[in-house]
Amino acid sequence: MDSSSSSTGLNAGVDVKKMVGIAYVALGIVSVLFFSSLIESIFAAMRWSNPTLLGVEQFSPATLIGFGISLAIVLGCFFNKKIHAGSVDIATELKRVTWPSFAETKVSTVAVVVVSIVASLILFFFDFVSSKIMSNWIPALLNWISGG
Repeated sequence: MDSSSSSTGLNAGVDVKKMVGIAYVALGIVSVLFFSSLIESIFAAMRWSNPTLLGVEQFSPATLIGFGISLAIVLGCFFNKKIHAGSVDIATELKRVTWPSFAETKVSTVAVVVVSIVASLILFFFDFVSSKIMSNWIPALLNWISGG
C-alpha cells in the first residue's frame, strides 16, 4: 500500500491535477479582486472615469483590466512547465500531510492561549517594575543624592 492510497482527511479523494486546477481558479479569483481594486485606485488617483458597463456596478473598465491581468497570470502559470510541475509537486506533498485531529487542535490551541497569557503577565510585570524604576525610583534617588 503506497502513501497516496492511505491518505485521510479532506484531500483523500481529490486527484492532484484537480487540486492544482482548483488552486489556479482560486488564484484567478483572488487576483481579479486584487487587480480590479488596484486599477480602480489608480483610476481614482489619476481622476480618470471608471463608468459602469452594461448597468452593472461591479462591471467596469477597471474590472475588465483586472480580469485580463489575472487571466494572463493564471494561464502563464498553468502553461509554464516549471511552475506547473512545481504546483503538482506541492499538491502531491499536501496529499501526504497528516493533519491533526480536532481534539489535538483544541489541546494545542489551549496550550498556546495559556502560554500567551503567562508570557503577557511576565511582560506586564517587567514593564510595570521598569516603569516604576525609571519614573519614580531613579528620580527620587537622584534627588536624594543631589540633596534636594
